[in-house]
Amino acid sequence: PTAGLAAGGAVAFRTGAAISVIGQPRMPPLPSSKYSSVGTRLVRVPGSGCRARIFYPCEAPPDGSAAQAPYLTEGRATSDGMASLVAFDKVGLSFLLAHLATATSGCVPEAPVVAA
Repeated sequence: PTAGLAAGGAVAFRTGAAISVIGQPRMPPLPSSKYSSVGTRLVRVPGSGCRARIFYPCEAPPDGSAAQAPYLTEGRATSDGMASLVAFDKVGLSFLLAHLATATSGCVPEAPVVAA
């Protein structure tokens, strides 16, 4: 009975965790403003080799069908790296961050900056 209870608890935890990340992350609603969309692009920081993601107001596509930039730039490699930083991989919990590998950011990649 004890092993069955532990296995049942593990299955329930895993199922609950999997359900809780459906549709996550979500972009919060933009505050009322004249801007209706957020653009993004990756840039290399001069002299450092680091990359930075820039966010800026952009024009919304007329039909609302623009592609969305990924949430993580390197997908699964980034989510696995994040899991190892907090030792999730050591205790079998790296699946808690795995959904971020395929998540979108809600931002339009390389979109033109809105005219001021």
